[in-house]
Amino acid sequence: MKTDKLLAAVEHISDKYVAEAAPEERVDSKRQRVPLKKWLIRAIPAAACVSVFLLATTAFAASYIQNSLGALASRFLRDNIGEFYWRYISPEDMTVADSIAERYGVQVYFDSLKTGDIYQQYFSINKLVGYYNDEKIRAEAIEAITPFLNDSEEKLSDAAAFALSILSGAFDDPRIFHMADETVVFTLFNEYSKYGTYNQLYFIRNGELASTLPSGGPYMYLGRIIQSPDAKRLAVTFNTRQSGYLIIFDFVDVIGGLPYPELVDSARIMAARELDIPCWQRTDYENYSAAYDIEWADDYTLAFNVGMTYTGMEFVEATAFVTYNCRQMLMEVTDIELLQAISE
Repeated sequence: MKTDKLLAAVEHISDKYVAEAAPEERVDSKRQRVPLKKWLIRAIPAAACVSVFLLATTAFAASYIQNSLGALASRFLRDNIGEFYWRYISPEDMTVADSIAERYGVQVYFDSLKTGDIYQQYFSINKLVGYYNDEKIRAEAIEAITPFLNDSEEKLSDAAAFALSILSGAFDDPRIFHMADETVVFTLFNEYSKYGTYNQLYFIRNGELASTLPSGGPYMYLGRIIQSPDAKRLAVTFNTRQSGYLIIFDFVDVIGGLPYPELVDSARIMAARELDIPCWQRTDYENYSAAYDIEWADDYTLAFNVGMTYTGMEFVEATAFVTYNCRQMLMEVTDIELLQAISE
């Protein structure tokens, strides 16, 4: 409605009702009292400007979700390969999105669900899970996300099913891990990229949602989660597009999911000593190595094979068998085999 129409509407208010609505006030005899109706007429343009500003900033906040976080590139790829594709959600972009939501409110995510843009919708469905601790927002999120269960886009329907499993308290999705002390652990943005899942771990203990490391460093994507037989620990693989990492998180004996040291690079260094070859540490912490055939030998011992790469004066590849005991914090690297050493 235009300002002049708003003013006209106020002008049509009877002076009688304005007088009845206005409280009696004592004013200084040297100051002239401004009638309520005139005060309203003066205030409406300012209020309209504030409303426009709030709408504009909220729209800006919502559009960030669409235009950042790789969504433009994803949309281009989708148009060319015919499917949903999102290459990378960086911790920095996630921090900006969190800051925007903190400043302008959770409504930016609810508004994004109505846009028709699958990237905004997918992002917002996952982010609304983070409001699990707020009962009012959680109820609103369940209502807003439920229609996406039947969405034709598989990524959206899958994200909706997973989010509702968390928000409803059902915790019945197979990607949710139930620990020995009834803590539940999960990730969000499950397999959003062909490289893996968003790299933050979340857990709910005693009805409260929290998160644990890592969220940055070289651990760009989360790959696999392997639960220990006693359901107290999780072995988690992380990776970049070239490198792999392996970390054990203890969610029961150590409150908060404290991680043990990264295992792939540790094994790589130990193997280099046995092979008597240099083991260079890159400034970006890329190791061009990876663990595979990962399994728990018992409640405390993780066993895996590792493929290792070294660069320096030579390009070297090697394999080894590794065991790591959480109780003793002891690593053993055996069956080390040098595959090739090619002079550069």
